[in-house]
Amino acid sequence: MLLALSPVIASLFYSLVFPSDPYYLTWLDGLTYASLLMLMIGAILLVRNGRFFYGFIDSCKRFLRSLRKKESFIREQEGRRADAVYQQKAWSPTPFLLVGFFYFLLSLALSILSIS
Repeated sequence: MLLALSPVIASLFYSLVFPSDPYYLTWLDGLTYASLLMLMIGAILLVRNGRFFYGFIDSCKRFLRSLRKKESFIREQEGRRADAVYQQKAWSPTPFLLVGFFYFLLSLALSILSIS
């Protein structure tokens, strides 16, 4: 619920901080900016959850681990695996993308209607 109303709240805050003569146009600008921010957050979560950079990070860890001979010796003596696997809590990007698209299309439609 809070996620769905956050662009509206942000646009009201934007119109209060940056007042102009036609109040509704400032509100529409704020709604557009807030929806674009929601779309960017959703896109960042989509890239992060898709493990886009995992190959690069894993290769760097493996390379640095091979340089540290003392650590590899200790791991062999203790019988530990070289790669520790941790479960990360992943946020779903879908709500951010849906709310962002909805409010962006709404602000686009309202701005087209306000032209005429």
